[in-house]
Amino acid sequence: LCAERTGIVVHEIGHAMGFHHEQARSDRDDYVIINWQNIKPSMESNFEREKNTLTYNIPYDYTSVMHYGSKSFSKNGNFTVIAKKPVAQLAIGSRDGLSFADMKLANLMYNCTTRWLDACGFTNGGPCQNGGYTSANCLCVCPSGTSGVNCETFFSPYTDAAV
Repeated sequence: LCAERTGIVVHEIGHAMGFHHEQARSDRDDYVIINWQNIKPSMESNFEREKNTLTYNIPYDYTSVMHYGSKSFSKNGNFTVIAKKPVAQLAIGSRDGLSFADMKLANLMYNCTTRWLDACGFTNGGPCQNGGYTSANCLCVCPSGTSGVNCETFFSPYTDAAV
């Protein structure tokens, strides 16, 4: 398997797990602009927005392995997806593997976090702070921009640190 294709493989496995394209989220218009005029005519359906996306309260993730690249399906080499937050433009569709939010989503979708909280004897959502989640070994998995055993040290918002 070629290294540059790993992200595509992980993306397709994400579909098999029940993940949807990040840029199809029902709240995507708050984060990105879809340039319909730059999309190949037969590919528009790949950019349709879903209704009532179940997000598990996970913020929009420009770095998700499920996010198309900025020029995906472009008919003219121009952007098909533009981040409303300019600093995020380069991160769109990076597909370097699962992002923190992708991993957290998988754990929430399959109730892993709930099982681990119970198995670890944690109540009230567990000890993890600032968007972190409990893992199988009863330790917190912390998002970028946080540190500490319980993700308690907050030095930048996850959504800023992720891009």
